[in-house]
Amino acid sequence: MKIALDTIALAKKPLGQAIEIAARTGYEAVELYSDGWAGRHVPSSMTLEEAKSLKARMEDLGLECCAISTYIGGRGFNVISEEDVRRQMEECRRYVAIARVLECPSLRAIAGPKEAGNAERSARLLSKFAETDPEINFLVEIHFGSLIETAEEAARYADLVGRDNVGVIYDPGNMVANDAEFGAKDVRVLGRRLMHAHIKDVGEVPPGTPGSFEYGGKTYSWLPMGKGKVKYKEILGAMAEMRYDKYLSVECEGDEKATGEGVEKTIAKEKEALEKLITEISGGGQSRPAESG
Repeated sequence: MKIALDTIALAKKPLGQAIEIAARTGYEAVELYSDGWAGRHVPSSMTLEEAKSLKARMEDLGLECCAISTYIGGRGFNVISEEDVRRQMEECRRYVAIARVLECPSLRAIAGPKEAGNAERSARLLSKFAETDPEINFLVEIHFGSLIETAEEAARYADLVGRDNVGVIYDPGNMVANDAEFGAKDVRVLGRRLMHAHIKDVGEVPPGTPGSFEYGGKTYSWLPMGKGKVKYKEILGAMAEMRYDKYLSVECEGDEKATGEGVEKTIAKEKEALEKLITEISGGGQSRPAESG
């Protein structure tokens, strides 16, 4: 298991500053945020020359790019119009070109909202998009409100797409708001489809808490590792059992008001907490993780 930083944690900062902070806090890889609600790091309009300069700077800092969290698919492959499909395909090809320059193995894509249904159309379109480069993984993220809110739904969706370069971003923090069972069992359900993971802890908080969001009539927030509802020791134990050797992206979403400290200190602490858990798991003598929620 390899640790990366999702630059969404630093999305309000310029990209150059964000990757410098990632390197300074000990990360060896980054998942680059693209261009969306949180900020703008790697837009599809980035030129190949700009991508080459970024690659050179990352090499100077000792950083790899493990993924770009794009919004390929727009509002979702199950809802976009045929005209939007053409526009999204153009954007997809631009991101594929950027990924090649950055030697980036994975791009995130958007399956679509659950309320719209039509998973078959979503899967069919994603399969078509993934054909643009069989060497790059196209990953859909488990997320509340999406077509894939659970590991079971994600596994079915990936099988529906039916391509080796289409997989799942496992994000148990997103599953807290689903109010559903989740935990170590998800890792076994996903199996080979698990190609990337987002690591953040989330819990219920009082309404109005800085940095919080509402879903399903409840209020949630990012919380420091170990303070929320995600039992990462069990989950990481299951990942170790399956010999997961890909990336764990620390997706620290707490703003400075929520953490009470600067974001640089927060992301350093999150990395330390995750490293400690991995060390504990690899220390031997651990029984099979329980299937808990």
